Amino acid sequence: MQELKPTKSGKVKVDDVNLYYELYGQGDPLVLVAGTGISLAPWRVAQVPEFARHYQVLIYDHRGLGRSDKPDMHYTTRPFGLRVRTSASHKSDLSCMFCT
Repeated sequence: MQELKPTKSGKVKVDDVNLYYELYGQGDPLVLVAGTGISLAPWRVAQVPEFARHYQVLIYDHRGLGRSDKPDMHYTTRPFGLRVRTSASHKSDLSCMFCT
């Protein structure tokens, strides 16, 4: 099976942190939000290839993980979803589906 390549990737500044993201596919937006302590990598195995057939899929590394900034601070899970909603609202008036 050939590995799916992102249509776009990079970092976006959300509040005071640069978050690394990858974008796949076309269609309505779908944001996959990983659980605590894992990077975006597990999403690439099964979920991204399948969902990218029908949606524009956004995966990202939470602050402190993967290729996102790792500020010296106390980490909690509470702001994770809030930060992705904030960053999505900064880009456009898109309605996003969230998958956790």
